[in-house]
Amino acid sequence: MINMAKSIVFLATDEPKAEVLLNMLEPAQGEDTLPVAMVRAAQGIIHWFVTRDAARLLKTN
Repeated sequence: MINMAKSIVFLATDEPKAEVLLNMLEPAQGEDTLPVAMVRAAQGIIHWFVTRDAARLLKTN
């Protein structure tokens, strides 16, 4: 049902969320994915609001 929403918003703040965010966006091979990783906007847009502290473990391109 959430996948049918016109707009989906995720908010990740502060350092304690860094590992969760990493596991969700860049799961290790063989590691179980979090339920939130299954959210896919069928026709809408997903918005991410993430602080630097929460994103500190993510790779940058």
